[in-house]
Amino acid sequence: MSDPQATGSGDGLFAMDPDPTLRELARQLVEGQQRIATLTRTAAEVRATAAPDNAEANKLLAEFDATRYRWLTEALPALVASIQLALEVHDTFGPGMTSISDPTEAAIWNNKWFVAEHELSGRPRGTQ
Repeated sequence: MSDPQATGSGDGLFAMDPDPTLRELARQLVEGQQRIATLTRTAAEVRATAAPDNAEANKLLAEFDATRYRWLTEALPALVASIQLALEVHDTFGPGMTSISDPTEAAIWNNKWFVAEHELSGRPRGTQ
């Protein structure tokens, strides 16, 4: 989970303060998208100026395509899943630290991120 304010699912506890979590996640989203935008402009420049048989340019463009693909299929879904979970915690419990120590309830809340990330990734259901 990319959420620095929540505990992991392995300890039988769920805890989150959604307000600072949402601010941190928003910063991560903005910074990540700014990096992708910069890379996109650079890649467009390389595509426009490099010869089609330029091996170095083709390698850079392949790396950019892989980075963009990872952003769209891994990083962004994980980040949005964290935002979705923080919003649900806020909407359910209000502002401030929420701690759930009941193992069953904690497991349910900890699992919500994984379900959301999988749904947002676009991977077929039943796959990891």
